[in-house]
Amino acid sequence: MTTSPSFYSKYKQLFPVGVWLVLSMLALWGAIIGETEGNAVTHLVLSVHHYVGFFLLLALFSSFFLFREYYKYVVFIALLAGVFNLAYFSGATFVVTLGSSFTIQPLSLFVACLFFALNTKKISQLPEKYGSMVPDKPYFSEEEKVKFRGKYQNFTNEQLNTIRSDLKYKSEARRAAEELLTERVTPEN
Repeated sequence: MTTSPSFYSKYKQLFPVGVWLVLSMLALWGAIIGETEGNAVTHLVLSVHHYVGFFLLLALFSSFFLFREYYKYVVFIALLAGVFNLAYFSGATFVVTLGSSFTIQPLSLFVACLFFALNTKKISQLPEKYGSMVPDKPYFSEEEKVKFRGKYQNFTNEQLNTIRSDLKYKSEARRAAEELLTERVTPEN
């Protein structure tokens, strides 16, 4: 059986979560079954951070399959919690301390990098989809207002009132409609 490209593109966002799932299952295995060394059996003691990780995994899978529009927010929260040592997704809690109290988990940082690497195309399209944070032009354009005045010149007063009051139109369009209505009510001498 071959995998189709649509399967990969549909579920590629779950691959980093799958890494966390495998590591979490190994942590549960270590907590329940334990590890034998000689005649002694040692069990992994789960901390609150492990339970936060389990909860985030549950939230990740449920948001992916049931509430897809919220998945990106849950992933962002899980990545931050994992990288900044708030959630453990594995039994081995290897952390790197930066400074006096700032710690990160390299394993979760790797998962975050994997997630971003798998979604680079989607991430690079964000500025096009939502626009730049810095506007390319001023908030109000006099040139656009003049264009709208020419376009709306033959519109009825009722149509102009609709444009003026409806916020789905650009501010230049609403101002052009306002000026045309004002000129029609008070004719020039």
